[in-house]
Amino acid sequence: MPAPLSPVRVVVRRIDRSFVFASSNAHGEVAYTYTPDTGTLDDLEVRCGRARFRPAVGCGPVWLVDGQAVEPDRRDVRRALLSAVLAGDTLRTRWRWSLGPRSVEVSLSLRAVGRSLAHSWSCSRPEMAGLRLGRASGLTAGRYIPIPFYSFMGPGGAGAVADGGAFATHLPDWYATNASWFEGRALLETPAEVAYAGSVTYRPLTDGTRVPLNERCVLTVSPRFEEALPSIPNPPSPMTALLRSHMYTHLGGTAPNRFEVWLARFREYKAYGIDNLIVTQHEDSWTEGADVGQGPQEYTMTAEGPPDAGGDAGIRRYYTAMRALGYRVGPYNNYCDYSPLGKSWDEAYVTRTPENEWQRAWPPTFSIKPSKAVEMSALYGPRQVAKFGVNATYCDVHTAVAPWVYVDYQAGLPGAGKLRTTFEAYARILAMQRRTYGTPCFSEGSHHAFYAGLIDGSYGQMGLPDPPKQPLLLDFDLLRLHPQGADLSMLPGEAWSAGLYHTMATTIAYGHAGYFPVSDPADSLRYYHLMGALQRRMIQEPVVDIGYWDGSRFQQVSEALITGANRRGTVRVRYRNGLTVWVNRSDAENWEVPAGQGIVLTPSSWAATGPDGFLTYCTEAEGRRIGFVRDGALRFADGGGKERDFGELATAGMVVVRGAPGAAEVIFGTPRPLRADAALLGRGASFTVHDASGAQIGRATVASEPGGMLLLQPAPGGIRYRPAR
Repeated sequence: MPAPLSPVRVVVRRIDRSFVFASSNAHGEVAYTYTPDTGTLDDLEVRCGRARFRPAVGCGPVWLVDGQAVEPDRRDVRRALLSAVLAGDTLRTRWRWSLGPRSVEVSLSLRAVGRSLAHSWSCSRPEMAGLRLGRASGLTAGRYIPIPFYSFMGPGGAGAVADGGAFATHLPDWYATNASWFEGRALLETPAEVAYAGSVTYRPLTDGTRVPLNERCVLTVSPRFEEALPSIPNPPSPMTALLRSHMYTHLGGTAPNRFEVWLARFREYKAYGIDNLIVTQHEDSWTEGADVGQGPQEYTMTAEGPPDAGGDAGIRRYYTAMRALGYRVGPYNNYCDYSPLGKSWDEAYVTRTPENEWQRAWPPTFSIKPSKAVEMSALYGPRQVAKFGVNATYCDVHTAVAPWVYVDYQAGLPGAGKLRTTFEAYARILAMQRRTYGTPCFSEGSHHAFYAGLIDGSYGQMGLPDPPKQPLLLDFDLLRLHPQGADLSMLPGEAWSAGLYHTMATTIAYGHAGYFPVSDPADSLRYYHLMGALQRRMIQEPVVDIGYWDGSRFQQVSEALITGANRRGTVRVRYRNGLTVWVNRSDAENWEVPAGQGIVLTPSSWAATGPDGFLTYCTEAEGRRIGFVRDGALRFADGGGKERDFGELATAGMVVVRGAPGAAEVIFGTPRPLRADAALLGRGASFTVHDASGAQIGRATVASEPGGMLLLQPAPGGIRYRPAR
């Protein structure tokens, strides 16, 4: 249910034959007027400011008569009102629908809740094939607004409609639905009519029967866009500390020596001071060959290591060594794809389609019955932990497929034909994974809004076409999903087609965590510090203000959607802890922001400030990319190849300084001289010099320069400079 921005006063009254559900707060009044004439929500009109329209034309059940679907707008259906009782804020109506000799009774209830009008439909006889949510009609300048990460009716399947300063959303309640499938909206958008919702479908079970209709839907109209955004009532992730401190990455490969290669690379990262990572494997955790490990062994619901990489012993060595480096590490899991190659295979556990066929999943697998999937998670998770000592996991697919994709239609089973059965099973599995491995559980994303908080994070796939070109519209993600957990990057990786810095800027604008790139150590070091500094402050931190810069002032989202300011790509996000983030995601415009002494953000750049002198930025200067972090006792600087004065230090290369003066450690990402204030390094500081293997290869001492700066020259092969005892 959407949350109002300020307390709402609801008044429900009857005026002649009509019922008015009015809500008012500091942002204005919304009045829904229902006149029971047709037995559908064609009978509903809404008034919000100067906007007046019908928000749900064509909304009503689809009746099956002699095997034919009778749509709610059929004019030859006679709908007689049997009763209409208003009790408090709820109106309950009963209708008799008739077509020829056939008739059926349908119940419709309407209830005012905050800014929303909840409408519930039921029919005791299993004769309904679905419920259409309808379209907005009678608009003056209607416009459809796609919303990133709002995949409740499938990717791009629902959004908002805007007209005359009013915004409307309309969704079924997936916590209460009896439906088997949610369908996306029709492609209808004219100034007078906009389809912005979809429909729910009741598919037949294997014996041809259907589940009786029982649906609750939420229609919300408001002058403020934020008030129309649905809340996610799942409990938030309790893994906030780890989600902030650790950066995630995921590995997959086919070479028999893949675990040895990765271990060598992560030992190198450790030498560069990259300490806090969560590392998971793909399907090759369990199987060999093929694309990323879909070989002749099962890659789900197992606890047997891949034969080509040394089996149990080989993968145990890898996990043990990675944990010794201080990393959290774990395998691939997936309780959707059930392999006929697996030792746990039993065709009785395969979900059935309405045609009583096995439900296909990712080739060569089939989907497993939801209740059995929960059992498998409870069985194999503890086995993996006990056998390999893992303390991380990736649970693939569950947040990528919609809950309706793997519904089991086998008649006679509890919950058959209901997407809610699958949703609840997957929710239990994701929460179980967290408890079993004692770590955040991540998944694939796209439909992750259903599970936000139950899953600790998913790949930040927004569910809209051509994501790099989508205008920034941050409010649903930052206000509804962000407090629940830590979604990762904008895709399963660190960079999409528009480039690394464009992806990083977008990731930061949406408040997501980073996706650590398994790359050249210097590139990985840069990403780790530029993203990590913000991740530690942003993740699950409440947002108090989102501003879209129009060139002269910041606009709130409701105004920005009307003026188009959000399409400029220049945004400011303020968090409750005092963090302020500016992101320039424009294509060509530079933007000067008041971070530090004033920073010019070129396209695909960002800056942030916070309490205790926190400062970070990444932009272009003189045609090269530079970056800086000041975070307590840590400094990161990247001069981009030409010496740049960052205030306390200057370098042409990439360097990390961390620790108190006189005990600070220096790590060179690229070996270029470092000039630093004495207050940063400590006058007369000396170091032991270590290479990528961690071996000591020499000693170094800072030299004094005119003006009070200290100079540290990198030694050949030297990476890490530890304070000498």
